[in-house]
Amino acid sequence: MSNNTKLIMETWRRFINEGEDPVDGQEPQVLEPAFESNVPVEEDPDMNEEVPFDPLTQTGEDEFELNVQSIIELLEEDPNMSDERLLDLKFTQDEIDKARRSYMPF
Repeated sequence: MSNNTKLIMETWRRFINEGEDPVDGQEPQVLEPAFESNVPVEEDPDMNEEVPFDPLTQTGEDEFELNVQSIIELLEEDPNMSDERLLDLKFTQDEIDKARRSYMPF
């Protein structure tokens, strides 16, 4: 168990106990596995790393739906864009067909 997980568990334990004064997190509580180390973590490099936003992995949407939305945005800019041009942009014909069915110009 990582030190971050231990810290989170201790924080929740304090929150749940409200009023009880649990140990300061340096020693395992009842039914808690033994700590690998009692040395506090000064800095966790994984928590400070900037991760760029990736809609495929962070939104739960699949690539097909994201491509359909991208095509709709392109069609909003240029409603007369040809299928050939969209295919050149590496979209599939199925994605183009669905986007054209979904696209409603105003």
